[in-house]
Amino acid sequence: MVAVAVEYFGPAKTHTSGTAHEKVELAEPATLNTLIQHVGRSYSPEFAQYIVSSCGVVLNEDYVETERTSPESFGTDIALQPGDVVGIIPPVSSG
Repeated sequence: MVAVAVEYFGPAKTHTSGTAHEKVELAEPATLNTLIQHVGRSYSPEFAQYIVSSCGVVLNEDYVETERTSPESFGTDIALQPGDVVGIIPPVSSG
């Protein structure tokens, strides 16, 4: 198992019932995709789609660039290691 920390920022927390951070254990080999699939099962498929289509994703404080066509293809090329920290950052808006 690969244990990673996930941090949800701003409006992303509305999809997690207010949870700001959590530890997630994923089967090996763990990828960003398996994490997004886990989030979709734990909270909702709509939340997984929101992450893929609208949110910034950081891995250990670096923004991730990856395929964004669907939750099924998102992050398949990005391996996760024990202790990694993944941040889900919704778009910023101002008025």
